[in-house]
Amino acid sequence: MQPSDRKICLICTHTLSLSDVFGCSPLCADDEICENRHNIPTCECNSSIYNGKTTADVKPSVTCESNVMTISVSKCLLQYLHYDYTSLQLNTNSTNCIYIYTEIINNQSMLSVQAAVQSEWCGNIVTNGSSKISYTNTLYIEPLGLPGTGTNNLAFPFTCTYNNTSDIPGSTTVLDSVTGGGSYTARMTAYRDSSFTIKIQNGDFVEIESDIYLGISVSEADGNKLALTVTECIASPTMNRSDLNTVQLMSQGCAYPSAVHTEVISNGESLEATIRIQSFQFRGYSSVNIFCNVTLCGIGECTGCLSARTLPGNAGELAVALQLQDSFFSSTAFHKAVPKVVMVGALFAFVFNKHF
Repeated sequence: MQPSDRKICLICTHTLSLSDVFGCSPLCADDEICENRHNIPTCECNSSIYNGKTTADVKPSVTCESNVMTISVSKCLLQYLHYDYTSLQLNTNSTNCIYIYTEIINNQSMLSVQAAVQSEWCGNIVTNGSSKISYTNTLYIEPLGLPGTGTNNLAFPFTCTYNNTSDIPGSTTVLDSVTGGGSYTARMTAYRDSSFTIKIQNGDFVEIESDIYLGISVSEADGNKLALTVTECIASPTMNRSDLNTVQLMSQGCAYPSAVHTEVISNGESLEATIRIQSFQFRGYSSVNIFCNVTLCGIGECTGCLSARTLPGNAGELAVALQLQDSFFSSTAFHKAVPKVVMVGALFAFVFNKHF
């Protein structure tokens, strides 16, 4: 091959000859120009485009997805205004909370930062209304500190709002009263906080090794006579609770001593039972399904472990399904910075009734 036939190679280290055709690939954004930096085609900001601009012209854009908030700001405008575009940070500045990546949006070179839609994630502030739940964080940008430039940080609060009551993973079952006189509906719901207020909705995620909370309750029953008891819980990678890979979480009313940490917070004492489970992933599977058997007992009859007791003859089964994905962030580089698999609330809610 003759020298005049050689093509540009961004990875190669050969020196460009005069006959080489110089150009950046991929193409630069509209606010960039292609420069020769040590014989390497490099996209650099074209500051002349932003002549006369001030900090009032810095207007970040926010994208709200089901499990992530993304805030983006013009890289070249920040550079023109002498702000350090590598200093972007959220309310909490740690390696687990910040990853800055460049992308082209509307033909402009933009810097983007992603925030997980999760309570207490890296300084998120949660506002929980009756029908809406909002997640707020703040993007901070520091000045370069050059003589004659501004000295104040830029701060941009941003918020994403989601429905709070629809599409919540969970299921219901009907339980007969042990005292006679009717039947009652029991429901199991997954939460992300110990106060059982922030429900895990379809599309939400839970990081592996963080806690999920199961709340099981019975409506319209007489709490002076009846109590709800969870007798058993198991986890399966499939919708089959008899799958060979199932893991026991609870047995006979108490936490089962398995590799998955489970805490029975309350059980058999009232019309509500609460359980904490450390989230985990089945190797090679993309879902986790949790099945729990529940029953109604008379007050004081089914507290504690039940190995020596005879359970009532009627019980129901509740289930929640959780789907797994590789990362709640679209950037693979961020996934490398925070190498955690996440669980996402599934679109399934399925119910079984058992009589035994």
